[in-house]
Parts: sequence; structure tokens; C-alpha cells
Amino acid sequence: MICAALMGAGLVVGWTIPVDGEPSLGLTGGLTFAGDQDVTIIDRNGGVKPTDTSAAIGPVGGIAGTYWWKHLGLQLDGLYWHTSAQAALPGSFKRASVNEDRGALLVSLLGRVSFGEADAPFVYGGLGAGGVFLGVSPGQTTLERAVGALAGVAIPITTQLRLRTEVRYLLTHDVDPKPGRGTATEISGHRGENPGRALFGPHFDTQFVPVLVGLDYVF
Repeated sequence: MICAALMGAGLVVGWTIPVDGEPSLGLTGGLTFAGDQDVTIIDRNGGVKPTDTSAAIGPVGGIAGTYWWKHLGLQLDGLYWHTSAQAALPGSFKRASVNEDRGALLVSLLGRVSFGEADAPFVYGGLGAGGVFLGVSPGQTTLERAVGALAGVAIPITTQLRLRTEVRYLLTHDVDPKPGRGTATEISGHRGENPGRALFGPHFDTQFVPVLVGLDYVF
């Protein structure tokens, strides 16, 4: 629903602003800060008390296509990021590493403010939503929703190349174990101060802060 609304808003913007568009395509990479999580390893016969743990910093990378109509824009992102956390094993005092992989397709509605003429640096920000493929080990894979916000600075290098630095705040749905055999993992956002939990409730509050550097080709 959120994703459809953003796409619709972007189409309205493109239809109503009679200026030349500015398309670009770029690659991004950086680090993801995941913060605290509640992680529970389950052996189908029952789990253990959730482990309040800090997820490790992990890599993030992706591709971004952006179309600007002067001060407003629409961006389509494909992002992948990896993190990991330690959790207690069922029936044991030992701890195991839980690997978390997420791949998202996001649509964002953006706004920007330039520091000068058309080729000058500019700051930008916006809101986005889409789908995310969640994979945990030990555990399972599932497809869920994701929402987020972003802010960044873009600096032209040449007439067709642009350097971009960006920070995002992403929220994904929790990883809930599926019925079946074997070992599974449940991952949720931490119960402490969590903007996602306040906005969307306890099942949509796993949060990440990717810090990215990108290079765009402007057509």
C-alpha cells in the first residue's frame, strides 16, 4: 500500500511539472549498523528466552536508478546487506552465530535543494517502501515489507558523473519461524527505544542504518 502510494505520487509529479527530467543510474556500497536485536534460536520443540544482542556491523551494496524533475525525484533501489548476531542455543549454555541476509527492492519519493546552478552540489532526502527478501541461518527465508527514510549529499565530478554519500534508516518485518522440522531463528527489533516499534508495532521493528557512498552516471 505504501509502495503503491509512492509510485502514484511520483507519476503525478512527473505529469504535472513541465521541466526536463534528469535520469541517472549508479552503484552504492558501504556499511550497515544494525543496533540491538532480540534473537531466539528454536529447535521446534521449544525455544529459549530471547537473547538481547547487538548485531555486528556488516556490508551493504546496491544499484540505484533516479529520475529528477527539478526539485522532486523518484528513486528505485536494489539493496543487499548482511549482518550477524550471537544467540543462545536451545538446551545449552553455548552461543551460536546467526547470519542475516536481506535483499530489498525499494521505491522512494525524493526532494532536493541545490547549492547553486544546475551542475552544483545538492542535498536530498525522502521516504521509501518496498519488499525485502529475508534469509537467516540457522533458519528460513521469507518475503516481507520494508519502509525507510534517506538523506544525502550529491557532488558533481564531471558533467555525467556524480559522487553521492547517503545515510538511510530502514525498518523490516520481523523474521518469524515457519512450521516444520529442524532449527529456526526468530529475529525482532529490540524492546528498548525503537522508532519502528512506536510507529508500526512489535512485529515490524527490526531496524538498520546503512551508510553508503555511490557513484552515479547522469544521462
